[in-house]
Amino acid sequence: MTKFLVSVLLGALAGPVLANDPVPDKYDAAPTGSDAAAELAMRCIPGTTAEAYQKMAGDARPGSVTYTWPTSRTASFLAVNAKRTICGTRAASGQPILPLEAFEKTVDFDGMPPEMQAAMRTSLSRQLAREGAARVLVRGDKNAYALTFLFASDRPTRLYYQGAWLKEGEFVEAQYPAVFRWTGPMSVIARFMERSSTVGDRAKQLFGD
Repeated sequence: MTKFLVSVLLGALAGPVLANDPVPDKYDAAPTGSDAAAELAMRCIPGTTAEAYQKMAGDARPGSVTYTWPTSRTASFLAVNAKRTICGTRAASGQPILPLEAFEKTVDFDGMPPEMQAAMRTSLSRQLAREGAARVLVRGDKNAYALTFLFASDRPTRLYYQGAWLKEGEFVEAQYPAVFRWTGPMSVIARFMERSSTVGDRAKQLFGD
């Protein structure tokens, strides 16, 4: 069995938002335009009719996303793109609770055990839901890799992220809400979706197709 250690500074994650709640693996989604998607939309946004949803679905275009954001900070929201209709949930902070699949095609660690990757992404999701930003440190024997994620300030539909290799002496574990220790072979695979021209790092459009 693969062995690894996970150290989480609970004080940084404590509070009413996702302290111990599970983070879903996948988006709550259905194919856009389908009956299942209409039912999802009506369940997600009370008062939505099948006719209103089908109009949104008919207007969906590749590369674009239409959102319905209720005024309540904790109410679910609806995202409709050309392929999928997604019902998103929000934490008490008003930030989306991202499923683990939201972090795909950002930064992967080649050789990292699946259970460790899931634990890392769970930590990222919980931190983002609580603060709108997240930091984790992945340690090797001496060196480490630091990851930072944050939502766009105008609306949390875009996720900015960046990473950096750090040598021994260039990092302090106590400064990171979550620290993961992996002593096996590891290389970082960065699959950047798009380059941000405003914050100098990378960005991924959330809830898109």
